[in-house]
Amino acid sequence: MTRIIQLDEQDRHSTEECIALASQALAAGEVIAIPTDTVYGLAVAINPKGIYGGEKLFRIKGRSESANLPVLVSGLDQAESEVAVFSETGLRLANAFWPGALTLIAKRHPGLKAYLGENVETVGVRCPESELIRGICERIGPIATTSANRHGSPPLDSGDAIAEEFLDEIDLLVNYGKLFGIASTIVDVSGEEIRMIREGGIGVSQIKANSG
Repeated sequence: MTRIIQLDEQDRHSTEECIALASQALAAGEVIAIPTDTVYGLAVAINPKGIYGGEKLFRIKGRSESANLPVLVSGLDQAESEVAVFSETGLRLANAFWPGALTLIAKRHPGLKAYLGENVETVGVRCPESELIRGICERIGPIATTSANRHGSPPLDSGDAIAEEFLDEIDLLVNYGKLFGIASTIVDVSGEEIRMIREGGIGVSQIKANSG
Protein backbone atom coordinates (compact mmCIF):
# COMPACT_ATOMS: atom_id res chain seq x y z
CA MET A 1 0.00 0.00 0.00
CA THR A 2 1.24 3.49 -0.86
CA ARG A 3 2.22 5.50 2.20
CA ILE A 4 1.31 9.20 2.03
CA ILE A 5 3.01 12.17 3.70
CA GLN A 6 1.20 15.50 3.75
CA LEU A 7 3.79 18.25 3.33
CA ASP A 8 3.40 21.84 4.43
CA GLU A 9 6.53 23.56 3.12
CA GLN A 10 5.83 26.59 5.30
CA ASP A 11 6.56 24.39 8.31
CA ARG A 12 10.31 23.94 8.45
CA HIS A 13 10.00 20.97 10.80
CA SER A 14 7.66 19.08 8.46
CA THR A 15 10.02 19.69 5.55
CA GLU A 16 13.00 18.30 7.44
CA GLU A 17 10.96 15.28 8.61
CA CYS A 18 9.83 14.69 5.04
CA ILE A 19 13.43 14.80 3.77
CA ALA A 20 14.35 12.15 6.31
CA LEU A 21 11.40 9.87 5.50
CA ALA A 22 11.78 10.23 1.72
CA SER A 23 15.52 9.56 1.98
CA GLN A 24 14.91 6.42 4.02
CA ALA A 25 12.42 5.16 1.45
CA LEU A 26 14.77 5.79 -1.46
CA ALA A 27 17.71 4.21 0.34
CA ALA A 28 15.55 1.12 0.89
CA GLY A 29 15.04 0.78 -2.86
CA GLU A 30 11.52 2.19 -2.97
CA VAL A 31 9.89 4.29 -5.68
CA ILE A 32 8.49 7.58 -4.42
CA ALA A 33 6.43 10.43 -5.86
CA ILE A 34 7.61 13.88 -4.83
CA PRO A 35 6.81 17.50 -5.65
CA THR A 36 9.61 19.44 -7.31
CA ASP A 37 9.86 23.10 -8.28
CA THR A 38 8.40 22.20 -11.69
CA VAL A 39 6.10 19.16 -11.63
CA TYR A 40 5.57 16.06 -9.51
CA GLY A 41 8.15 13.38 -10.19
CA LEU A 42 8.63 9.67 -9.65
CA ALA A 43 12.05 9.00 -8.19
CA VAL A 44 14.51 6.26 -7.31
CA ALA A 45 17.92 6.43 -5.67
CA ILE A 46 21.22 5.94 -7.44
CA ASN A 47 24.09 4.01 -5.92
CA PRO A 48 27.49 3.07 -7.33
CA LYS A 49 26.24 -0.34 -8.51
CA GLY A 50 23.16 0.92 -10.35
CA ILE A 51 19.70 2.23 -9.62
CA TYR A 52 17.60 0.89 -6.81
CA GLY A 53 14.24 0.05 -8.35
CA GLY A 54 15.16 1.46 -11.75
CA GLU A 55 13.43 -1.29 -13.71
CA LYS A 56 10.30 -0.77 -11.64
CA LEU A 57 10.35 2.95 -12.41
CA PHE A 58 10.49 2.31 -16.16
CA ARG A 59 7.66 -0.21 -15.81
CA ILE A 60 5.42 2.05 -13.72
CA LYS A 61 5.91 4.95 -16.10
CA GLY A 62 5.49 2.79 -19.19
CA ARG A 63 8.56 4.54 -20.55
CA SER A 64 10.89 3.09 -23.16
CA GLU A 65 14.42 2.57 -21.92
CA SER A 66 15.61 4.40 -25.04
CA ALA A 67 14.50 7.58 -23.21
CA ASN A 68 16.97 7.96 -20.35
CA LEU A 69 15.99 9.00 -16.86
CA PRO A 70 17.22 12.48 -15.86
CA VAL A 71 19.07 13.02 -12.59
CA LEU A 72 18.48 15.60 -9.86
CA VAL A 73 21.37 16.86 -7.73
CA SER A 74 21.91 19.06 -4.70
CA GLY A 75 24.17 21.49 -6.55
CA LEU A 76 26.84 21.97 -9.18
CA ASP A 77 29.53 20.36 -7.02
CA GLN A 78 27.55 17.12 -6.76
CA ALA A 79 26.75 17.20 -10.46
CA GLU A 80 30.41 17.57 -11.45
CA SER A 81 31.77 15.05 -8.95
CA GLU A 82 29.22 12.28 -9.53
CA VAL A 83 27.07 12.78 -12.62
CA ALA A 84 28.29 14.90 -15.54
CA VAL A 85 31.30 16.40 -17.31
CA PHE A 86 30.39 19.92 -18.38
CA SER A 87 31.71 22.02 -21.20
CA GLU A 88 32.46 25.69 -20.52
CA THR A 89 29.04 26.54 -21.93
CA GLY A 90 27.41 23.99 -19.69
CA LEU A 91 29.10 25.49 -16.65
CA ARG A 92 28.00 29.00 -17.64
CA LEU A 93 24.39 27.87 -17.96
CA ALA A 94 24.48 25.91 -14.70
CA ASN A 95 25.91 28.89 -12.85
CA ALA A 96 23.31 31.18 -14.42
CA PHE A 97 20.19 29.09 -13.83
CA TRP A 98 20.81 26.60 -11.03
CA PRO A 99 19.01 26.04 -8.80
CA GLY A 100 16.19 26.29 -11.31
CA ALA A 101 14.18 24.89 -14.20
CA LEU A 102 17.06 23.95 -16.49
CA THR A 103 18.05 20.40 -17.38
CA LEU A 104 21.46 20.11 -19.01
CA ILE A 105 22.37 17.11 -21.16
CA ALA A 106 26.10 16.65 -20.73
CA LYS A 107 28.74 13.98 -21.16
CA ARG A 108 28.34 11.30 -18.55
CA HIS A 109 30.80 11.26 -15.63
CA PRO A 110 33.01 8.14 -15.89
CA GLY A 111 32.21 7.33 -12.27
CA LEU A 112 28.45 7.21 -12.90
CA LYS A 113 27.74 3.50 -13.27
CA ALA A 114 23.99 3.62 -12.66
CA TYR A 115 21.72 2.35 -15.40
CA LEU A 116 19.58 5.30 -16.57
CA GLY A 117 18.52 3.90 -19.93
CA GLU A 118 20.13 2.80 -23.16
CA ASN A 119 22.25 5.93 -23.75
CA VAL A 120 25.48 5.49 -21.81
CA GLU A 121 27.30 8.48 -23.30
CA THR A 122 25.29 11.42 -21.92
CA VAL A 123 23.10 12.27 -18.94
CA GLY A 124 20.43 14.86 -18.23
CA VAL A 125 21.04 16.62 -14.92
CA ARG A 126 19.31 19.41 -12.99
CA CYS A 127 19.63 21.17 -9.66
CA PRO A 128 16.07 22.16 -8.63
CA GLU A 129 14.96 25.11 -6.55
CA SER A 130 13.06 22.71 -4.29
CA GLU A 131 14.52 22.63 -0.80
CA LEU A 132 12.97 19.20 -0.35
CA ILE A 133 14.73 17.66 -3.36
CA ARG A 134 18.09 19.27 -2.65
CA GLY A 135 17.86 18.08 0.95
CA ILE A 136 17.21 14.51 -0.19
CA CYS A 137 20.16 14.65 -2.62
CA GLU A 138 22.43 16.00 0.11
CA ARG A 139 21.54 12.98 2.25
CA ILE A 140 21.67 10.11 -0.23
CA GLY A 141 23.24 11.51 -3.39
CA PRO A 142 21.76 12.14 -6.84
CA ILE A 143 18.33 10.67 -7.62
CA ALA A 144 16.88 9.53 -10.94
CA THR A 145 13.48 10.98 -11.75
CA THR A 146 10.75 11.20 -14.34
CA SER A 147 7.55 13.22 -14.40
CA ALA A 148 4.68 11.57 -12.50
CA ASN A 149 2.44 10.36 -15.30
CA ARG A 150 2.06 7.47 -17.68
CA HIS A 151 4.29 7.83 -20.71
CA GLY A 152 2.57 9.96 -23.35
CA SER A 153 0.09 11.54 -20.91
CA PRO A 154 0.33 15.04 -19.35
CA PRO A 155 2.06 15.30 -15.96
CA LEU A 156 -0.33 14.95 -13.02
CA ASP A 157 -0.59 18.23 -11.12
CA SER A 158 -1.75 17.10 -7.68
CA GLY A 159 -0.88 14.57 -5.05
CA ASP A 160 -4.47 13.29 -5.02
CA ALA A 161 -4.34 12.60 -8.78
CA ILE A 162 -1.05 10.72 -8.37
CA ALA A 163 -2.48 8.66 -5.51
CA GLU A 164 -5.42 7.66 -7.71
CA GLU A 165 -3.34 6.90 -10.81
CA PHE A 166 -0.51 5.02 -9.13
CA LEU A 167 -2.34 3.44 -6.20
CA ASP A 168 -0.18 0.64 -4.77
CA GLU A 169 2.37 0.93 -7.62
CA ILE A 170 4.56 3.39 -5.74
CA ASP A 171 5.76 3.04 -2.18
CA LEU A 172 5.61 6.61 -0.90
CA LEU A 173 3.83 9.81 -1.98
CA VAL A 174 4.73 13.24 -0.68
CA ASN A 175 1.48 15.15 -1.17
CA TYR A 176 1.95 18.91 -1.51
CA GLY A 177 -1.45 19.52 -3.08
CA LYS A 178 -1.62 21.12 -6.51
CA LEU A 179 1.47 22.24 -8.39
CA PHE A 180 1.34 24.89 -11.07
CA GLY A 181 4.91 24.61 -12.31
CA ILE A 182 6.19 24.45 -15.87
CA ALA A 183 8.44 21.61 -16.98
CA SER A 184 12.15 22.39 -17.14
CA THR A 185 13.91 23.68 -20.23
CA ILE A 186 16.24 21.03 -21.67
CA VAL A 187 19.50 22.05 -23.36
CA ASP A 188 22.08 19.66 -24.80
CA VAL A 189 25.60 20.92 -24.02
CA SER A 190 27.37 17.63 -24.72
CA GLY A 191 28.66 18.65 -28.17
CA GLU A 192 30.53 21.56 -29.70
CA GLU A 193 27.30 23.49 -30.23
CA ILE A 194 24.41 23.68 -27.81
CA ARG A 195 21.00 22.34 -28.85
CA MET A 196 17.64 23.38 -27.43
CA ILE A 197 15.69 20.18 -26.82
CA ARG A 198 12.65 21.60 -25.02
CA GLU A 199 11.64 25.10 -23.99
CA GLY A 200 10.12 25.17 -20.54
CA GLY A 201 10.45 27.52 -17.58
CA ILE A 202 13.50 29.26 -19.07
CA GLY A 203 13.17 30.84 -22.50
CA VAL A 204 15.36 30.45 -25.55
CA SER A 205 16.44 34.11 -25.36
CA GLN A 206 17.66 33.60 -21.79
CA ILE A 207 19.66 30.54 -22.79
CA LYS A 208 21.26 32.39 -25.72
CA ALA A 209 22.10 35.38 -23.52
CA ASN A 210 23.95 33.22 -21.02
CA SER A 211 25.55 30.56 -23.22
CA GLY A 212 28.43 32.59 -24.57
